[in-house]
Amino acid sequence: PSLPVLLAWLFVLMLLLYAYPINNFLFRTSFLVSIFLFFFCLWVVLWKRKLLFWIVAITLFSYWSILVFWSKSEKSTLVQHEYLQQIASFEWTRYVWWGENIIGIDCSGLPRKSRILAHRNIGFLEFDGKHLMKALSLWWNDTSAGKLLTDTLITEQVTSGKSINSLDIKSILPGDFAVTTDGIHVLVYLGKSTWIEADPNAWKVIKVSVPSKNYWFWVPVMVKRWRH
Repeated sequence: PSLPVLLAWLFVLMLLLYAYPINNFLFRTSFLVSIFLFFFCLWVVLWKRKLLFWIVAITLFSYWSILVFWSKSEKSTLVQHEYLQQIASFEWTRYVWWGENIIGIDCSGLPRKSRILAHRNIGFLEFDGKHLMKALSLWWNDTSAGKLLTDTLITEQVTSGKSINSLDIKSILPGDFAVTTDGIHVLVYLGKSTWIEADPNAWKVIKVSVPSKNYWFWVPVMVKRWRH
């Protein structure tokens, strides 16, 4: 096929990989390869139109250089606000094991994807490369419920308890998340005694207020918080 046709197919492939809910090493690698091939073909096509090529190349290089190397002051409040908004937006999304987008998501994917989107959006809106790099790092380094339980690099422990129903809410902030001590399930605190979770029993993302008869609210948990 001609290069323009190949370019179009690569663009479609990128969209399909981006929309696919499962996030694992194979699909992350495939997505990056498709991006590389797309821009390589775009470079070949534009090379024949020298002026347009240099305009696009200089524009892209300048834009990404600023995003990657220019870091502004800490925006933890903005990130936290965006993070909570993103989490709430996933309500009623169907449960998909290893899922990590609006088509399907699992329990650990809910706080992870919301955090990625928060850093990405703040990075673009505030023109801050530091947050884009954080989003990319979180996206590439997959984190299951078990890993969130033991991790100390990107999260910190807040408290623990025999169950979510028995936790002292005063010590927990919106955005903190509870991981069951067996490393199986994750729930995120929204505030006002309300939690949100991608519940494998309900097969969707639901909000639950405490006290609750929900099974996950009666098992031992460790509450953790994202590091800024």
